[in-house]
Amino acid sequence: MSFEGGRPRLTAIVIGQERKPGPIGTWVHLKSHAEVLGFKNVFGNAVREQAIRSIVTKEASAARNRMRGYIVESLSGGKSRTRSRLESLTHKVVLKLKRGGVGTDLKIEFQLHLALLWYHAKDHCYLNSPIHKGDGTASEDDGEDGEDENDDGVDDIDHDEHLPKRKKMSSKAAPPGRVRKGQDFWSAMDKALAKDVEKYGKDMKDAKWREFFNMVVLEDQRLYGANKGVLLPPLPNTYTTPVTVSGPSPVTLPLPQSTTFMFHTPGPSASTSGSVPFSGALNLLSERI
Repeated sequence: MSFEGGRPRLTAIVIGQERKPGPIGTWVHLKSHAEVLGFKNVFGNAVREQAIRSIVTKEASAARNRMRGYIVESLSGGKSRTRSRLESLTHKVVLKLKRGGVGTDLKIEFQLHLALLWYHAKDHCYLNSPIHKGDGTASEDDGEDGEDENDDGVDDIDHDEHLPKRKKMSSKAAPPGRVRKGQDFWSAMDKALAKDVEKYGKDMKDAKWREFFNMVVLEDQRLYGANKGVLLPPLPNTYTTPVTVSGPSPVTLPLPQSTTFMFHTPGPSASTSGSVPFSGALNLLSERI
């Protein structure tokens, strides 16, 4: 699986069909790299295309479900009754879902993406639901969660704080089974991110976005503890230091050097190379099928 930057709608990360104006997806990626990936004899044959499409849908949906589970469990504690720092969560998601794994120089965008999802996930009304088939964060379109490689039920990532008692994050109980599309976890994230774009603009180098990320990261540190800087490169001080206002003059935050991406709206002929759309969220491309 690949965890990369960008997706204008999180509920649409399963397949991007080139005949529809929409997000880049696994189908477009496979078709544009058919010869390299060994799918040269698949495209153009309706039966083979349908077979691959079915596999891609299942695998990509499973990856999306796993990512939702990682995020929710990191906030509520899950079965292990522990919650993770942002650094630990990012390391786990990247290790499990990013093409190439963590590497030696992971960009800060990955932590910022998850910090943003974390921030909005805390307000999701079904956050306390168990992470398995039929949980209240899953939509009607979600399939099986799939198998988690090397997952024996105990995380291999540093969990930093044990919860003496699972904290209830919402008084609204999840309905039995899956929730109607539009009320599920990823639909809630889509709506929240759309509001962020409307409020702060499409350029993430803008001062409004920098101040927002500063607030989000500081809140994460207050709730779950500061990153140790062991698993991943530490975030710049721009995001981890409280802004001190010494007078009536407005505060101007320095530009973060690493955050250079912009929002773009993909078209029907979008490809996975070059600039990719960004919603503050994650792009999953199924390549292990």
